[in-house]
Amino acid sequence: MGGYVGARQVDLHRLELRFEATRIADTAAVQRLTESIRTSGQLVACIAADDQDSGALVLIDGYRRLSALKRLGADTALVQCWHCPVGPALAQMLAHSFSRAFDPMEEALMLRELIDSLA
Repeated sequence: MGGYVGARQVDLHRLELRFEATRIADTAAVQRLTESIRTSGQLVACIAADDQDSGALVLIDGYRRLSALKRLGADTALVQCWHCPVGPALAQMLAHSFSRAFDPMEEALMLRELIDSLA
């Protein structure tokens, strides 16, 4: 499914969608991803960070991939798990835009979440 070091299949119910509200819905993009995953499988791993307080895997990047996988009836997703606190993981993702360029509103909302997490 993918050649990511440290990536593994994770049950979807184990992923905490803490930053879902910071993403702008794009039905057309999710549909394209759904078709791509149906044809080729999940080629890009989602990114999650360990929440040391709750023990949850917090989804940092891959909300559209997760939506596409759910549309396909998948129970698991390929996830690269970062073993660092959620705040630094979110900052790292924002600094590098791993999977796509974010809409300015999404960036602003994620920065707000990052600032709130540091307060």
